[in-house]
Amino acid sequence: VPFVGSCVGDTTDITITVRPSPVILADQEITICSGENANVEIQLSPANTPAGVTLSWPDPDGPGSATSRVNVSADPAGTLHITDLLTNNDDEPILVRYAVSAESPLGCQGEITNIDVIVQPGAVVDAGESTITCPGGPLTLIGSSIGGLATEATWSVVSRPANANGNGSLGFEGATDRPDTVTFSADTSGIYVLRLTTNDPAAGTCPAVSEEITITVRSAEDQICKGGGGGPDPGETGECA
Repeated sequence: VPFVGSCVGDTTDITITVRPSPVILADQEITICSGENANVEIQLSPANTPAGVTLSWPDPDGPGSATSRVNVSADPAGTLHITDLLTNNDDEPILVRYAVSAESPLGCQGEITNIDVIVQPGAVVDAGESTITCPGGPLTLIGSSIGGLATEATWSVVSRPANANGNGSLGFEGATDRPDTVTFSADTSGIYVLRLTTNDPAAGTCPAVSEEITITVRSAEDQICKGGGGGPDPGETGECA
């Protein structure tokens, strides 16, 4: 109430509107295996309040596979906001920390909150390149390898040509830490699919993984295999017996 001396002015109401700032729920953390998507729904507290919030975060791991995002809509409920496919080729878990800020439609900024994704290394497998070869062999499966927490892997023949009658075999069918030393031989022409599957050294934390390659065996009458000159077709790799 303003006044000058003994003169009192009229009473006037002043309205102050306090707009809510969005609050990101604290202690949000998930654990995934290498090669999986994070798939995180960033939760607000209270849930989905206020409406129309946008979320932003900088790149959390530099040259890694995580990415920055700007003005990602928090709505509707059930939206997966962080969907990066994250990898870990080390022997220990790694932490990918997203520093997320939230902004209301009226421009009110909430506090930055960390969203943590722990990436277990799991098993890593590389079956090498598909190739073309001639009947007989043996063909060494070079270029194949294992990594992460995998300590061994096993080759298997997944499929053979319909007329192979069981033809097509591996030189070693057990688990090995050197899959690139295993050989494959086949006398029947056609397409063979081989699979390299790791063991599960993390005791169920992350699953074993596998990868397949295709071995195409040429006909014995093929000019290349008969020694008549020429080489693999453009873009092909392989060897002749």
